[in-house]
Amino acid sequence: MFIFKSLIISDMTARFATKQDIKAIYGFINELENTVFDYGIFEQYYFENLENKNYIYIVVTDAVQNVIGFCSCHGQLLLHHLSMVFEIQELYVTPEYRNNKVGRFLLETMESLLKEKGYNLLEVTSNKRRTEAHRFYINNGFADTHFKFTKRL
Repeated sequence: MFIFKSLIISDMTARFATKQDIKAIYGFINELENTVFDYGIFEQYYFENLENKNYIYIVVTDAVQNVIGFCSCHGQLLLHHLSMVFEIQELYVTPEYRNNKVGRFLLETMESLLKEKGYNLLEVTSNKRRTEAHRFYINNGFADTHFKFTKRL
């Protein structure tokens, strides 16, 4: 399990997500995916993932402890890298805090955690329609090196 002390920058604090953060994160994911997921199923998956050592959920809070950003990441052993590779699954910042370095703070926190554990690869996939997110990732050191293909079954 990853352990770190909360990181503080300006009026923001980064910390591991907890069960108490579920409602904020549920809202973030619904907005990110432009849908309304079944809360019961979401809760089941969220709590299960919190217990999984290969998942990392980080939130950023403002000065009064409101959750204003979220980043989830999962790791898996990949044969073609011969190492554990972590991939960002979701990264969300509330609209009123965008362009205030919250996303960068989430990324830097995640990268620091992974480096501390000796991991050296972080990946992200972003929907083609999210062009602002693409610029964000490129501006934060990610390289546009792969295509991702999906097929609904």
